[in-house]
Amino acid sequence: MCSNCGRMINGQATFCTNCGVRVVGSDDGVSLRAAAPGRIFLFVVGILYVVFSGFGILGAINGFALSEFWDDTFVMGTMSWGVYYFIVLVIAGYELFMGIMGILNRNKSQNAGILMAFAIVAIFVTVIWGVISTNAVGGIFAGTELEFLFNGFGVLAFMAIIIGLVLPVLYLIGAYLNAKAYKRLS
Repeated sequence: MCSNCGRMINGQATFCTNCGVRVVGSDDGVSLRAAAPGRIFLFVVGILYVVFSGFGILGAINGFALSEFWDDTFVMGTMSWGVYYFIVLVIAGYELFMGIMGILNRNKSQNAGILMAFAIVAIFVTVIWGVISTNAVGGIFAGTELEFLFNGFGVLAFMAIIIGLVLPVLYLIGAYLNAKAYKRLS
């Protein structure tokens, strides 16, 4: 029985499959490093997600507070500012959830599959939102010499996507390393 969560444990298990705690009395040389090699990736990226999503949430709330957000003011004809800030708020909330889950499950390699799914969703959202948001905000610069930065798949959309992919890709790597270790140790 696990000393941490109370769940029944297989006699040969080194770590509890429920909570990830090392089984008391097991001495097979398997360390937490081997059982959850992606834990550092998940911890660091999780912390960064929590911090950056906090800025996103505060920015969206600020946007709501400082604008006539549900009026007919459209961002390049695609959406109102209210919809734009609402989407930013939802994405930041998802990233906050992802960060917390990464931190809480960094040592639990048995949960790596769900963390990988979170990362894949974040990668997809990053690419789609990178194109939509830079094109939407780019309407402000329509007809100016800066228009090339935003329209179509412009320079800023490309840069936003590449920079935006750093955290979800590192999160995916951490989850993948844990999944691989869990498969090996199971």
